[in-house]
Amino acid sequence: MKSMLVLLLFSTVVSANIGESKEELIKRYGDAKGSGDTLSFEKDGLRVVATLWKGKCSMIMFWLIGEGDAPPQRKFTSEETEAILSRNPAHSTYLPADPKFDKLRAKVRKSSDQKFIATTSPEMITIQSAEYNEARDDQPIK
Repeated sequence: MKSMLVLLLFSTVVSANIGESKEELIKRYGDAKGSGDTLSFEKDGLRVVATLWKGKCSMIMFWLIGEGDAPPQRKFTSEETEAILSRNPAHSTYLPADPKFDKLRAKVRKSSDQKFIATTSPEMITIQSAEYNEARDDQPIK
């Protein structure tokens, strides 16, 4: 029962963030910390960091947070990870993890339309547009 409640909460909180404007993100998550193109939010046990590019959210990261300075008492479940991925962007499906990244602790997955890249671990979930990934100065994921 508790896991269903958490999954329902996640489904509501993390719906379709990729592609949203700064104003839409603030409406969803509340006041933002940070300025410029990187915004940080905390809501319902999650820390969310969104990177804006060309005026839209092009990369978003999710962490579970604990109370105060305490670390979180749990990790993302596979159901929560899939719920977040399926909503970023809305109705997305992601392919299985790419085996060429198997040496990493995180799993790298691409959306079925190849427009989005997700890096997932029990501690953190990052989703970015492939276009943003290619445009970054550091080494893009291919």
